Amino acid sequence: MPHSELHKTKLKKNLAVLGLIFAACALFWIITMIKIGKAEAAEIVDCGAPLYTDIENQSAFDHCDIYTRQLAFREESLALRQAIQERVEDHAAPRKQSREDYEKKLEELHNSTNEDNIFTLSPKD
Repeated sequence: MPHSELHKTKLKKNLAVLGLIFAACALFWIITMIKIGKAEAAEIVDCGAPLYTDIENQSAFDHCDIYTRQLAFREESLALRQAIQERVEDHAAPRKQSREDYEKKLEELHNSTNEDNIFTLSPKD
């Protein structure tokens, strides 16, 4: 396959990207070597002795009483559950009443049927 100008252009771009990758790696390597050199030149601190021994007994932070929060959450949860149950019952009351009315009317209809008001199909002559 012959190489066109497009092939040459893409090769140049690919080589430029490869060069940028190598330059970034080299830069990271150089920075790392500098940091390692500075770390080795640092003074060694004696870690065995504390710098100060005067410690306050009072906490600098407020105490978060999680147990009271848990009890309050339980109370709120029970109140919410009760409110939801009341809402369910309130919303179901009209449907329940209409169902009872329907069943009552249906029972009256069944009780009122007799030979005269039953619809039947007669065979055609």
